[in-house]
Amino acid sequence: MVIARVGRTRIISLAGLSVAVLSLLLNIYLLSKLREAERMIEPVLPHLANITSDQGVLRSEVRVPAGTPLNLDIPIDEQFNVTVDTILPINTRITVPLRSALGNYDIPLPIRADVPIRVVLPIRVRHVFELRSSTSEDLVVPIEVGQ
Repeated sequence: MVIARVGRTRIISLAGLSVAVLSLLLNIYLLSKLREAERMIEPVLPHLANITSDQGVLRSEVRVPAGTPLNLDIPIDEQFNVTVDTILPINTRITVPLRSALGNYDIPLPIRADVPIRVVLPIRVRHVFELRSSTSEDLVVPIEVGQ
């Protein structure tokens, strides 16, 4: 029985040792792959330093050559207020019929007035603006990605 226990302990010890060695080898392999990725990124790092700001915002430009067709649907959903503050002058003449026992008469009445209008009109514009065109000259579109 003592021999069987020693044999089992030895097998468990060898299994644990082999798992540890396998884990160590796998870690070494993964670290080497990580170093390969670092080596691939190294040539790009100076360019990234040129296009990032101190706040970490990436800035770049996209050049669109002349003659590129544009097919854009631009949704517009804006609400704004229009303030109307004016005076509407009224200068007109109306005819009022007068019916009496002495006869029927049409009496012209002049109306002269200045009507003040002060109002704020809320206006909401909801539309999809369809742009179908092509560029007539080269365009440079700035792009910012970040905060």
